[in-house]
Amino acid sequence: MNSILMRSSAKKALNDGNVSQRKYSEILARAQQIDNQKRMLDKETIKAIQRDLICKKN
Repeated sequence: MNSILMRSSAKKALNDGNVSQRKYSEILARAQQIDNQKRMLDKETIKAIQRDLICKKN
């Protein structure tokens, strides 16, 4: 499940009274962790591509 879907589903569940505020906060924290991991992965991918291009250039 992606982080955007997690956030919207959690908000709906909170509004419907199906989850507590504490559980909602936990879900939001997990969604933020997912976003941070994606950013790190994207940065690492860019670095790897740059290294590969430099190696091919030489």
